[in-house]
Amino acid sequence: NIINDSQEYDAKDVSLGVIDSPGLGETAGLQQEACNLVAIKKFFKERKKVFPNLIFVVANALDERFDGPNLPLMRTLICLHRLKLVDKKNQNVVGVMTHTGALAKRQQIWIEKFEVRRKRMKKLIKEQLEVQAPVVALENKPYDQDLEFDGDYSILPDDKTKQPRNLYKACANLLTKNKDEFGLLAVNLAFTGSKQKVESGCVLEPTDANKEELGSKEKKYLEFCRQLMNGEEVGGNTSDEGDGDDGDET
Repeated sequence: NIINDSQEYDAKDVSLGVIDSPGLGETAGLQQEACNLVAIKKFFKERKKVFPNLIFVVANALDERFDGPNLPLMRTLICLHRLKLVDKKNQNVVGVMTHTGALAKRQQIWIEKFEVRRKRMKKLIKEQLEVQAPVVALENKPYDQDLEFDGDYSILPDDKTKQPRNLYKACANLLTKNKDEFGLLAVNLAFTGSKQKVESGCVLEPTDANKEELGSKEKKYLEFCRQLMNGEEVGGNTSDEGDGDDGDET
């Protein structure tokens, strides 16, 4: 939790909860991926009044392909759809493309390469999650990529985009459009607060597939992951009925 006080609204302890979920579409194996999915679903199911104001879908810009069924981004999108955390009415998804500083050093080539990837990621999010999401560029290691700085911001190779200001603007625009005034306040304070506190919240560890036996829910999601790996029809319209959670929606 990132906690700040707001003098403008005379509000104390305004908290922005940041949820770092287990990776989806990574290399820990299908059994662990199934366990991760169950843990994420359980986290939100146990907190019935908690729903994500924003979801960051993260992809590595250096990946040459995004759209294969077994590739990390596509698997992440399909799994995210199944978890029922995307709000189609009040769109809450932001695409984040990392490692973009390494795409190219020359300005025009960088712009062209990033634009191709941005459009491709935006299209996949639309197809799988049925929302129009902004996609922003970030560089994880600005010093290693010799990016120039303007105060607290580093400037991407297009010579105009300041990060992480671009991420903030994408979040603020969505929250404003959704009329989420408290969410916008919390995000504003997280980016600008000078006396913020950071506190650890709840930790919900997924089942360790290498050490523990999978339960019925994990086995159900494991079958889903296997179908996904085999290229079977488990895409954006996959039903979540009968997944072992008694039919409750998150």
